Amino acid sequence: MDLCGFVSTDTVTVGVWGLGINDYKNKATNFIISPNPSNGFVTINVNKAGSYQIFVRDLLGKTVGTSFTQQGLSFQNNTPLNSGVYIIELANTNTNEKYIKKLVVQ
Repeated sequence: MDLCGFVSTDTVTVGVWGLGINDYKNKATNFIISPNPSNGFVTINVNKAGSYQIFVRDLLGKTVGTSFTQQGLSFQNNTPLNSGVYIIELANTNTNEKYIKKLVVQ
C-alpha cells in the first residue's frame, strides 16, 4: 500500500531452468556424448543441422576446452579430461541455440 492507501501490483515472470541428470526431452537427441561415463576421451555426434562451437566446462564454469563441429561430423578430443563432472555445451554459430549435457569422467 502506498501513502495514499492504494494497492499497487506488479507482474513478474520468472524462468527457471537447471541442469540435472535428465536432459530436456525435446533437446536430448540434438547431440550424443559417448561413452558417458568416460575414461577421459569422448566422441560428440551432432544430430541437428548447423555449425556448432563446443565448450567443455568444469562445474565451476571454467572453460577447459573448445572446438567446432557440424551435423554429420564427429568430434573426438585428443587430450584426455581429468576425472570429474563436466558440462558440454553446443552453441549454434548461426542461431545461438544452445544445448547442454553432463559428462562424467571416471
